[in-house]
Amino acid sequence: MSTKSLKYSYNKIVSLTTLLATILCSLPEVRGLVAFDSNRCRMLIDSPQLKSSHSYDKQRLTNPNRKTEPNQIQPLQNEVTNPNERQQQNPANNNRRTFLLAISTPYLLTRPPTSNALSLFDGSSNRRQLELCLVTILRTQYWAMNVAKSMKSKLFTPTTEITEGMNDAQRRQPYLEARLGAKALLTQKIGGGANANVVKLASFHIKECLADGKYWCNERIKSSQYPLSKNDGKRICNTDLMSTSENLVEALGSLVEFDGLETTIDPSPRSSLMLTMYTPQKGEFVYRTLTERVIPSCAGYLNVFEDKRGVLMEFIRREYSEEIPFEVLEALYDESEVS
Repeated sequence: MSTKSLKYSYNKIVSLTTLLATILCSLPEVRGLVAFDSNRCRMLIDSPQLKSSHSYDKQRLTNPNRKTEPNQIQPLQNEVTNPNERQQQNPANNNRRTFLLAISTPYLLTRPPTSNALSLFDGSSNRRQLELCLVTILRTQYWAMNVAKSMKSKLFTPTTEITEGMNDAQRRQPYLEARLGAKALLTQKIGGGANANVVKLASFHIKECLADGKYWCNERIKSSQYPLSKNDGKRICNTDLMSTSENLVEALGSLVEFDGLETTIDPSPRSSLMLTMYTPQKGEFVYRTLTERVIPSCAGYLNVFEDKRGVLMEFIRREYSEEIPFEVLEALYDESEVS
């Protein structure tokens, strides 16, 4: 394709784009948009770059039989033979910025600015599904039950055949898991010496799940999915459920920070320090916090959504059966035998 044809095609694109921008600015549908900016529209249409790029083709449109004069082709020939003088001879038609401005004009006219955009959604699309939040709380409860049972068998009972060959560090592993796991639940930070359970807990985002569960509780009250009055429903969602959530978070935080060796802000220190500074009193505190605060708080939170219990248990048995404590499986077996 010749240079003259390229130049003509280029000017046609610029002219058509400018015409499209003018039409867009004049349409009432476009002017009625929330994101329409009349100043931006006028600035683009009246820009000297677009006007100068459009001037040559405007003559061709008004007089299609008119032949191109030699003096109109001469600047292009000079441009090809003298590339260093490109900007001085014909800056309008040969400026890449002009071409990009022309191509992007329709988008710039109708692009909705972020600051002026209206919120068309209530934000619920960014929240976790209620059942997934409840599954996370239930898995946290089962983890606490398992680690507490492991602490009891390894630290608080006489030596058995299982624990006879263990050294102190091995016997204290459930204690370490409880503290590192609590930090992973709250902060998604994985400390040194973490096992596979701690890594898994870091993906739970339990604080976000607690908040989303409260939101869905209020939504269910609004849609009359609870057989309660609105006042009782609001009390349960905004008072009881909130109190249970705070107790759970505080209990997990106390597991991390109670002796000053760990914080929920800084990275975890060496796990060997936590193990060497272990005392029976610390082990007792961690065990009682798990059994008297963490487990009851999870159970109390789930009791608010008692109608979801069957769905949760079915999902847990299908997807996370290895996490279910033995005593829970035993109770489920007994219930199935009775029924």
